[in-house]
Amino acid sequence: MAEAAGDLKKEGIDAKIVIVKAEENEGIADLILDYAEKNKMDLIVISTHGRSGISRWAMGSVADRVVTRAKIPVLTITPPGCKL
Repeated sequence: MAEAAGDLKKEGIDAKIVIVKAEENEGIADLILDYAEKNKMDLIVISTHGRSGISRWAMGSVADRVVTRAKIPVLTITPPGCKL
């Protein structure tokens, strides 16, 4: 992530790496969305496991909740090796 942010900064894009940690009863999607809004972010980039169907329904998806509720654009990325 640091390398990607560095590359973006070389191109004049103010990229920041932010790691948001939820407490036991907090929703991580809400924390991500709140952080983005409070800090006037222009774009959220989030990783996804690439689950679909029953496994996605059973386990839920933070990325899905962020995508459907965000007021700004969201770019989802599925890392190599994750099931599509």
